[in-house]
Amino acid sequence: MFDPDGLRGDIRGAAPNLWNAVAQLATGLTGYILPDLERRDRRDSFPKTLNDPIWGTIELLPHEVLILDTALLQRLRGIRQLGMAHHVYPGASHSRLEHSLGVLEAAD
Repeated sequence: MFDPDGLRGDIRGAAPNLWNAVAQLATGLTGYILPDLERRDRRDSFPKTLNDPIWGTIELLPHEVLILDTALLQRLRGIRQLGMAHHVYPGASHSRLEHSLGVLEAAD
């Protein structure tokens, strides 16, 4: 059985500097939205609706929109999910951000 806490402890023990560097990077990239996530009253907010050709209508909850609007995820717009396949198949042209939205919908 997978034990995430045990894995974290193993990583901290094997490479404490790496663990601290990754934790500091994650805090720097997402730390500014944490107060908004905690403060936001979700009862007064409505979901954001997107239309996707594969999944149909995707509804994003307010906390998902906050995370999606971070610079870290917006950088995925410029990365192609299928590499150079668009040269052979012109319709195969979606980005990592679009792929992430599909993954979010599949996980919901």
